[in-house]
Amino acid sequence: MNQQEIKQLETELWDSANALRANSKLTAAEYKDPVLGLILLRYAQNRYDQAKEQIEASIPETPRGKRALSKEDFLAAGAMMLPKKKKKLKR
Repeated sequence: MNQQEIKQLETELWDSANALRANSKLTAAEYKDPVLGLILLRYAQNRYDQAKEQIEASIPETPRGKRALSKEDFLAAGAMMLPKKKKKLKR
């Protein structure tokens, strides 16, 4: 990113923060939690996508095809893999 792109991103982030403050009853201390959560989720998704490409490229082809990606593959690549199925929580 060049300096102009960084400045544009900063402006967009501040505008988004101001819109959140103006359109909710949350205080600055309260709205940071959902915003930081969204940032974390976005980072995790980006990291997952990068790791998936690397892992798929590193799995050798066999006569049966490539094996399925595993949670351990993602952990070794420094990413998180969430299960596709939701598990029921016991209460």
